[in-house]
Order: sequence, then C-alpha cells, then structure tokens
Amino acid sequence: MDKRCRNAFDTLCMSEEKKEQVFEDICEKCEKRKTHRFPKIAVAACILAVAVPTVGIAGEKISAYVMSLKKDQMHAVFQISDSADEGTGEQKVALEYVKLNVTDLVGYTREQDKGLDEMKVIHFRSEEYPDTQGLYIEILQIDCDTDQFYERNVMNTQEMVWNGQKAVYMKQNHLTGSQYEAGTEGKEVAVFYEDYGYALLIQGMGMEEMDDQTFLTLAQKFTLVPATEQTADVVQPMSEYIAQMKHREQIDAAENEELRSFPTDKMCDVGDTQIYNGISYRIDAVEVRDNLRNLDQHGYQDEVSEKLKKGIGVDEKLNLQSYERETITFGNGYDQPLTYVEKTEHVTPKLVLVTMTIQNISYEDEEDMLPVANPLTYIKKTADHTEFDWREFERGERNLYYRENMPIWISDSEGGSWYYCKKMKKGDCATIQFGYLVDEDLLDEMVMELNFGDGLQDGAWNFIELF
Repeated sequence: MDKRCRNAFDTLCMSEEKKEQVFEDICEKCEKRKTHRFPKIAVAACILAVAVPTVGIAGEKISAYVMSLKKDQMHAVFQISDSADEGTGEQKVALEYVKLNVTDLVGYTREQDKGLDEMKVIHFRSEEYPDTQGLYIEILQIDCDTDQFYERNVMNTQEMVWNGQKAVYMKQNHLTGSQYEAGTEGKEVAVFYEDYGYALLIQGMGMEEMDDQTFLTLAQKFTLVPATEQTADVVQPMSEYIAQMKHREQIDAAENEELRSFPTDKMCDVGDTQIYNGISYRIDAVEVRDNLRNLDQHGYQDEVSEKLKKGIGVDEKLNLQSYERETITFGNGYDQPLTYVEKTEHVTPKLVLVTMTIQNISYEDEEDMLPVANPLTYIKKTADHTEFDWREFERGERNLYYRENMPIWISDSEGGSWYYCKKMKKGDCATIQFGYLVDEDLLDEMVMELNFGDGLQDGAWNFIELF
C-alpha cells in the first residue's frame, strides 16, 4: 500500500490487517484511486492478535450513553454505562446473537466474502458505482463500561432517534482547508441498541456529494435483529475495538520515524543495474522537459488522455502549466484535524522522461505480464544522513497527475488494466520510455522505487537515483 493511502486509512476505525484487506478489495475493482475516499469505518491496528469468536458473545447491555463534542476539540466521546436493574440491582444480559436486517434497499448489494467476515466487516457495494461507492458496516458488542469509545476528527454531530434507538450522525472533513474535492465531508452513523447490548456503525464510502437526508434515509434501512448461532452476523467486542484504536495511536509516531530513514545501501546510480523479483532494470537516460510535445498519443494513461483532450494541465502548445499545490499536515484528530492544509503554493510540473532497459530474467506469470512501471519517491540528503521526503500533497483534478508517483505516459505497454505491464517471456528484453510528472522543486530529490510489496518489512526494497 502506498504511503498516501496508508495515511488516508489511518483515519479509519479498523485494524491494520483489515485496512490492508479492504484496500486490496477496493484496488482490485477500482483503477481510479482518486475518484473516491476510503471508509473511515476501517482503520486502527490489529497488531493485538486477540482471539475472538466469529459471532456473538454473551455480555452486558448498556442502559444509557452520553455523547459530547468537547469545545475546541474534534472528537466525539460516547459515555457508556452498564444496565443494572434499578430495582433489583441485577445485571441484565445482552442478546448472544444478532444479525443485520435490511429493509427496502435498492441499488446496493452485499458482498459475500470470507475475508470480510474475518475482518468482521460487512460491505454493501453500489450497483451504479461499484468501484467508488458503498457502505461499510461493523457490529460492536458492548462488553464493558467505558468512556473510551470515541471518534476522532469529527466536525459536527447530530443526535437523533432511529427506529426507537439512540443514534448519532457524525461528519468529518477529509482535508481541512482544502480548495479541492479532497476537502469534502465523510459521513458516519453510530446506532446504540440498548436492549440488545450492541452498537451499529455505518459509514458511507464515496458519498461525499450525497446530501445528509439521502444518506440518513439510506442508513436507516439497516437495523439489528435477534438471531440464532447459525444466522448471526460477525461482531466485534467493543473492548477489543477500543484496545486496537489506542494501540494504533501509540505506535503511529514510532512507525513514522522508522519509515523516514532511507536505506542508502539499496540504491544504485543511472547506468547501473538493479535486479529485483527476477527482473533486471537499468536506467539508460533521464531527460527533463517543460512540455508534452512529440509523445505518442497512444502512450498516455487513459484518464490523463481524457484530461489532455479537455486541455487540462497544458496550454495550446502542450506546455505544462502551473497549479496550486497544497502541502498536507497530519494532526491527532483531537485538538487539530487528522489532515489539514499547511500551505498552498504555485508550482510547475516537469515531464521527466526515463529511458530504461528491462529484461525478464526469471519472473514467471501465467499470462507473461511483466510489471515494467515503477513509482518515483523522493529523498532528502544531508552531509551525514538521507531520509525520505514524506511530504504529502493535494493537487486537485485540474492537472495531469494520476497516482502521483506513477508514469502518465509509457512508450510500450499493454494498455488498459495492464497499463503498467508488458508481455515479456523469460529471456525477453525491451527498452521502454516512461514519462513522469515531477514538480520543479522536487527534481533534485527523485529516485525510482522498486518494491512490489512492503519493502520495509521484507527487505526487498531497491532504488535507482535519478538526479
């Protein structure tokens, strides 16, 4: 998962394992990553390895909750107390099994996926916009008294009653202070079933443009009802949910520090060869241009090609045009937004044309599709230290960037869903040109990254310096 998406998912309320699986689920079906925002209902940290039964757990019922959005802070805190009978003092017992009940839902289909069940997540995908729109739902079993169940980065809240149950509607801003669509709001509802001892979390994905009433009407179609062991849906204990969230927050700073250090021993220069995953890469030349003239029009990524037809990002002579770049800063979601714009500046992108010789040494694929395109990343050098430049940017849609660090033009690829690949059997060799967009102030920081997995964890991380 690239760093931009990791940061987007850090606003969600799922484990790291869930986060990775949901991300893969989305990306397998969605070529246009920037056309949607990721579900907040999915992100925390599953590093706890807590053993949890697949379905219901007997536990306490909640009798009341108090939700408050503290002044000058951005998180909604839910106060949850037990449900001891006021007359007898006896503790009531929650339902052991519940399931999600759906009424009059049109245009959305529940995905049947074992991986989602293992994540304790229920996903309804839009039939009209299957790649970009849907609902992620989690069922939490209330197994503890707590004031530690909360949501961060909440802009505003609305308390209401749904089907006789207490509910809270929360909205988040994906990027506070942005002039672009990235700043649109996320939508989430928490519904508390006091008699059952459960809470239902519903979050919309790709529904930023949907008005509040339409979203709330849609969300109210989902309710909890009693079930048997055979018909019950997957649930997660609230205590585990809270522990995961807190653990995630504790390790974030250490993780970011570890990610910042750059492995200089893994990098070679232009003209040298890197062998990675059975593929040989050698950069023969690097050329920087101010324009897109004299490039084969069939080599552009599809979305970039459509933008060029509309004159986006270039003038009539195909000179690249400046745009307003927003630098993103990450907060804690308590007294500052999780993501907000630190500064905005005018910058001009350059076309970096990389000529590379690639050979399939031992890479095997059923369809002989060789991954030939690799992303760029950026590093900062000092006299005695090199680190990644992990600055994040929002560029909006009025420019030609697509998956920021991947090429927008390739001289020879298979196109379509195989745009970043070329059919090459073992022993085949090809010289291919790749066109990247790089902001002018980043030209002296760019390196090519060879990493098809998580290089930080598996050690399989290689780079070629381009400046």
